[in-house]
Amino acid sequence: MDTERRRALRGALARVDGAAVVAAVEAIDLERFLQFAGDALLIALRQGVSGARPSAERALGSFGSEAGKATSSSQ
Repeated sequence: MDTERRRALRGALARVDGAAVVAAVEAIDLERFLQFAGDALLIALRQGVSGARPSAERALGSFGSEAGKATSSSQ
C-alpha cells in the first residue's frame, strides 16, 4: 500500500499538480516520506491549493517531532 501512495505523491509532484499533492500527502504516513512530502507541498502552497496549508502545518509538526527524536538520541 505504501508503494501506491508513494507513487501517487511522486506522480503529483512530476505533474506539478498541487491538488493531487494535497490528496496524496493526506493519505501517506508523513514520518516515512517527510522530506518528499515537504518538497511536494511547496508546489501546492505556491498554487494556493485549498487544504495545502493545513497539510504543510501537519508536515512541519512531524518534522519538529522527528528533529526532537534525532536530538534526543544523539545526546
